Amino acid sequence: MAISEEQIRDILGEFLVHPLALFSFKIKKSSVSMIMEVVLDHLENQYGSVSLDDCENVSRHLGSKIEEIDPELDYQLKVQSAGAERELRLPDDLYRFSGLLMNLEILDEEGRSSFGVFKLLEIDPNGRLRLESFRSKGQKKSGKKPVLELPLERVKKGNLYIHI
Repeated sequence: MAISEEQIRDILGEFLVHPLALFSFKIKKSSVSMIMEVVLDHLENQYGSVSLDDCENVSRHLGSKIEEIDPELDYQLKVQSAGAERELRLPDDLYRFSGLLMNLEILDEEGRSSFGVFKLLEIDPNGRLRLESFRSKGQKKSGKKPVLELPLERVKKGNLYIHI
């Protein structure tokens, strides 16, 4: 008997309770075995990071449920955090992580991409962003940090940026 992706999502849905949530789930199949990758999110952590204990608990619970359904299944289970430099899910994560540094791909008026690190200062009710450019300690300071204002639609992708 094989286990389906839907069955695993159902098991995770029964077990994961707020503030833990499923960030992503993927199954990779080969002719002999399958690899299940579960990525978790912590909805109340500033960066969404989950603990090792959270990962171990989910792994243990999911593994035991899989064994009940199909004791003969040859599989590997990987449970991990989405990470502090996670990919952003636009536009929702812009609201969620407002005030944090983000590495963003932005389109200019001509549709050309540029990348930069910004702190999201504000998203107004009309969907316009106010972004403050980030300068690391080694970069030359020339007065105030530039602020960029643009429509939300011009942000194409991004991830959180951790500066140490």
